[in-house]
Amino acid sequence: EDATVPIPSMNLGGVNQSGGGGVALVSNPVASPLREIQGGVRALPGDVDADLVNSYESVNLVRSDLIREFEARGEALIALRRDNEAANEALSLAEEAAARSAGECARWKAAKDEMERQRRAHAQEKASIAAEHDAALESAARQYAELEATLAKISAERNKSETKNAELEAAMTAKEASVLEQRAVAGTHDASTTAKLRARIAELEADVGTLGADLREAELKAASAESVRLDLERRVAQSRDAIGEMEAAVSRAERTAHETRAAAAQAMAEAASNAGAAAGVKERVRELELSLNAMRDAAKRDAELVKRAKGLETRAGLAVEAEERAKGLEARATRAEARASEAETASRANASQLAEREAWRAAVARVPGCATPGDVADRVVRLERELAQAIAKDGEMAARCAATASELCTERSRVGEMEAELVTAK
Repeated sequence: EDATVPIPSMNLGGVNQSGGGGVALVSNPVASPLREIQGGVRALPGDVDADLVNSYESVNLVRSDLIREFEARGEALIALRRDNEAANEALSLAEEAAARSAGECARWKAAKDEMERQRRAHAQEKASIAAEHDAALESAARQYAELEATLAKISAERNKSETKNAELEAAMTAKEASVLEQRAVAGTHDASTTAKLRARIAELEADVGTLGADLREAELKAASAESVRLDLERRVAQSRDAIGEMEAAVSRAERTAHETRAAAAQAMAEAASNAGAAAGVKERVRELELSLNAMRDAAKRDAELVKRAKGLETRAGLAVEAEERAKGLEARATRAEARASEAETASRANASQLAEREAWRAAVARVPGCATPGDVADRVVRLERELAQAIAKDGEMAARCAATASELCTERSRVGEMEAELVTAK
């Protein structure tokens, strides 16, 4: 830069001299666009060397200005290149961030679509389960009402039959006691009383048969109530399983919503750092917010279904209480059956007593002219007297006495049998 290059052909022409300093002014506007040239030497008119030196100095000054301009432009170019590289790097980073944002948006969109599909499937499943539960609830309510009506009817019938059975037992016991006392004192048999007792026994047997039929019907109804209870327990177990599944689904939905909120916040942060992809990310975030609202609504519906399932469980508890009532009625029916069996045993004992009395009466009837055991004893005494009188008579009467003796033996044997039967009857 310090070297001077001679340019002899350069025509600067007309250099004005100024006093006191070495400043030469070029006044030729055609030779150079510069009006003033700092530097140079004082030149006398016609001094070619001074003009040449001034020309060299002017060239050096112009060259220095050009060099400074080139250096400034080079520095500006370097700064521009540096800015261009920074802009290119920022552009590449923005493109990478945009690609990541697009990938995240695609992934979240796929997750949202999958979530929507699962939500629709879960909604359909919940709707079907709710329909089944509603149908089961209506059926259980109808069966519960029918069971309550049946149990009330059975209870009324049992109370009526127990009251009637107690009255029959008391009347039968009192009447049988009075009849036995009268028979033991008088030793007589009344055919009409026996017929009445037989009719009473027949009525008691009919009542026992009716009680047995009622008992069998109560057992059938208790078996039906047991089957209803088992069905309700099974449905309650299914309801509890469905409630557990719905609670698990709600927890999964809440966890997914939390993750989606975190991802949305991250996406919003990335969108704030990437100005170019901000609009798309905001749209994606808006879609995610809509999906979150949909999941919140689904969670609310799940909570309502859980509440309804708990109501079903409460009603199933009422059905269990109805079953306990049915068991109580079954126990009462068992007690009624025991009382009916006792009444049947008493009627059989009365029937056996009547049979013994009939046998004794038949034995007395076999003796001609005798209606009571006293008549039989009188007849025996009379026969003994006749035998004594016959023994006192002649041989002609001996045969008659022998016949009478044989008849007496027969009568005695009959009397012995009748006495034995009488003792047994007493």
